[in-house]
Amino acid sequence: MKKSLLVLFVLSFSLSCFCQNARPQFTEKDLIAYNKGLRFYEGKEFSLDIFGGVNTDLYTEHSFYGFGTQFYLTENLGFGAFTTLDELSGHLFERISFRGLWRVPIEKHAFYAFGGATRVYHDETAWILNLGPGYEYRIMKHIGLWTEIGFNKDVEDETQDPYASVRGGIRFTF
Repeated sequence: MKKSLLVLFVLSFSLSCFCQNARPQFTEKDLIAYNKGLRFYEGKEFSLDIFGGVNTDLYTEHSFYGFGTQFYLTENLGFGAFTTLDELSGHLFERISFRGLWRVPIEKHAFYAFGGATRVYHDETAWILNLGPGYEYRIMKHIGLWTEIGFNKDVEDETQDPYASVRGGIRFTF
């Protein structure tokens, strides 16, 4: 009995040594080099966004959803446009926004800033300036989740207070 247990132990130990030597051994240096080679954010990157959000000032808030597109000329500089469907009016092109983007990618994460203008098409037409910060996390190379906070001011109506908007959604890049 002792002899068979000893043989079993020697065989299992030999097998574990063989299996350990058979698989590739990666060091931390190898993994860092691999991650540096995999780029989640690149120049000449086109994306489509689907999002939802809320506009709020001191007294009211209303939700919206929409879709948009962005194009990054370089890894850091880009421009974009989006439209929203407001809960208030139900029109598809309630607001059309154009903006410039500057992002700082760090592996799967990207922090960005935006500034631009929004044309509003309901009751009366207005121009709204907006700017703010954002954050994106790439789940995969071509799919990301993002959120941003925008600070908005109506250019034509001095009586309207500035307001904030919070948006978030999913981004598909090509």
